[in-house]
Amino acid sequence: QQRHKAKGLSLLLSPFSTMGNNVPSGNKMPVAQQEDQEEDNNTTTEPPFTKGSRVVFCFGDSLTAGYTRETMFHGKFHPYAIQLENTLKQEKDVVQDEIFVLPVGGSGITALELSKSTNLNSTINTDVCRQKYMGLRAALQYCQDHGGICIGVIIMCGTNDLADIGTSTESILTSICKLHTICHDEFHIKTITMSIPPNSTSTKRIDLQSTPRMIKNYITKWRRINESLQTWTNETTATKSKTMFFDVSNCVPYFPESKYWESDGLHMTKEGYNYLGQTLAPIVIDHFFSN
Repeated sequence: QQRHKAKGLSLLLSPFSTMGNNVPSGNKMPVAQQEDQEEDNNTTTEPPFTKGSRVVFCFGDSLTAGYTRETMFHGKFHPYAIQLENTLKQEKDVVQDEIFVLPVGGSGITALELSKSTNLNSTINTDVCRQKYMGLRAALQYCQDHGGICIGVIIMCGTNDLADIGTSTESILTSICKLHTICHDEFHIKTITMSIPPNSTSTKRIDLQSTPRMIKNYITKWRRINESLQTWTNETTATKSKTMFFDVSNCVPYFPESKYWESDGLHMTKEGYNYLGQTLAPIVIDHFFSN
């Protein structure tokens, strides 16, 4: 399976963007439109959260940015953060303060790249679609500096690493764990460890006789990383209660006829992202809102 270059739009999160518009309001524009507007007025806008409000970041690649079929043709995306925020806001007994769920996705970007210091600290990383996105450390620091109270980060990445046959299981696992550790140790923020989502390649049935070696290696690597992530998460939770594991395959299993997956076999449909966000809501409440 080839790395999905030039197929998605990331969400721009930086002090120089139109990030003052919260995604669920319908006012946030695709990055391509944002950049056009910036060329006209080049003004700094307010952050997409109010001072003192609670913030949850969804961090990752194009599956976090919400790439769908419409992205390629119309520049539209639909992150699962939309439905997650809408569902959280309905739980007024638990979520009593204002809550903002902000997606930060770099399309085509590997976990290895996301974990590099140059990426982590930058407010102007560029993805394969030449769109801008913030690094994890920069995003958390920006939230802190502008009065937001980040209560949790949901991290879902690794899909693009699998496409590189030269990247080892250990290096992918180390990269993903590093992102969580930054949240835990530097910012004292809890995380949710999302498994690498399924796709048309990872869910193929292995036949010892006919399945190509490259496909076998891809499937084996996908399985081992997710198993290792779950093991690491359980070990971390037992000692620090900082993170928990969420198996995306159990929530939105992949099969070609599923209404939750696009025909490219890699990205979710709007229905898929919505279902993921809705399913995550009670888990977010239990994990991020508990002391």
